[in-house]
Amino acid sequence: MVKGTEVKINRGIVVDKLMRTSVEDVYAAGDCAEIYDFVYKTNRVLPSWYNAHKGGVVAAFNMAGVKREFTTTNISSLHFYDMRVISVGMHTPKRGAKP
Repeated sequence: MVKGTEVKINRGIVVDKLMRTSVEDVYAAGDCAEIYDFVYKTNRVLPSWYNAHKGGVVAAFNMAGVKREFTTTNISSLHFYDMRVISVGMHTPKRGAKP
């Protein structure tokens, strides 16, 4: 959708912590956005419902002139039979990393 435009893309549409793209007054959120991951200290595509929702809320506040920042990391949750499971953070450690 933004290929061939001035919007900076990498693996996704690169946004800052305010969900702004490289083009003034253009914001991005959701699975297409490459957002700041505080665990890895870099922007990454982190497709999840929570990140999409929260990124959209932060983008809306900033478009309305109310400054909000959003940083996140990989977040997953599921309900498996009677067990609730949540995973947050680094899920694939670098080779040789100590637990």
